[in-house]
Amino acid sequence: MKKLLLFFLLFTLCLIQLHAQILFEENFEDGLVPDGWTVQSAATDGGWLVGSSASMSSQFFPITSNGSSGIAGTNDDNCNCDKSDEYFITPALDFSDQTAVVLSFDAFFTDDTYQGNAEDATIEVSTDGLNWTVLEDLHGHSSWDTHTIDLSEFGGE
Repeated sequence: MKKLLLFFLLFTLCLIQLHAQILFEENFEDGLVPDGWTVQSAATDGGWLVGSSASMSSQFFPITSNGSSGIAGTNDDNCNCDKSDEYFITPALDFSDQTAVVLSFDAFFTDDTYQGNAEDATIEVSTDGLNWTVLEDLHGHSSWDTHTIDLSEFGGE
């Protein structure tokens, strides 16, 4: 069973087998953190939130629409609180019957620096829930960007 540690700004998520079978999909359209997902945060606003690009935007961090009414994200400018250690973790995912798996998601991450502190966003995976491996370190973009990560090495687990 895998858990993916999602540590980046905003995203929609889809896990697919290479033959286009969708194994797991989340679009955040219902406005709630999905059942089974874990939010780890010290922020006063609850950390990772689910809403729209308009509701997640702030004066100094406007988030453009991605055409979806639901996104998950964390925005320290919106709450003026410490979001230096935010985690958004999927429920355990079973790839035991799969050989070729791909993670595909859209992200809006600008990779800004504020008062000398640089933002960082990573996608991580764990097979035991304790030890995490970075799969991708996201780079900043001024608009939504689609990411695809091959998870086939975890097929059969």
